[in-house]
Amino acid sequence: SYGDQHATQILNAFMAVSSLGNVIVSTYTAARVKQEIAKEGILPFSRFFARNYDGMTRFFSKGFRDRASKDIFLDKTPLGALLLHWFFSLLIIASTWGVSSPEAAYSIVLGVFSYIVDAFFGVCICVGLLALRLRRGSNWSSKSPSNPVISICAASLFVIANTFPLIVLWVNPTADFVTPYPWYTVPTIGVCLLSIGMLYWVGFSYVVPH
Repeated sequence: SYGDQHATQILNAFMAVSSLGNVIVSTYTAARVKQEIAKEGILPFSRFFARNYDGMTRFFSKGFRDRASKDIFLDKTPLGALLLHWFFSLLIIASTWGVSSPEAAYSIVLGVFSYIVDAFFGVCICVGLLALRLRRGSNWSSKSPSNPVISICAASLFVIANTFPLIVLWVNPTADFVTPYPWYTVPTIGVCLLSIGMLYWVGFSYVVPH
């Protein structure tokens, strides 16, 4: 009917706006993270990726810059880190070439992102927080005003919740749960990317300096 059709369109519009906001925030955050990684010196051409560049001043004439307020040109742009983020975004899109359907490609990319960024890194962060809280001689309790029992329970629940998908994704699902790609695709890609990242970090942190 007329109302149902427009309701679907409105819902899709809300989803598009929400996705746009997520892309903007992720782009800003990812560029800054990549810039800080470059400052550690573990990327090729680290100085280029770690620098900030004038953003607006390069797109306007000299006369406009002289007349305009200097305050609007104070912000710098991590141009190198943005280009690096753009390159890897294209690489992720290109990696889905040949996948049977757009739905399968999106599911794989989303699953790998959730497996690595949400689940794996979530476990690492909370295990580290628990280690700081429970380690003997740690002054974490003096720095954190929160109730130690609540914080330990919250971190423990978070570890359990994020460990669950890390393990369950390696279990062959029943015939009732069908995916357009092999069930082991997402965890396999996730573990491979984590292994490559670890080898890369070890190489640039210990091998390259020597």
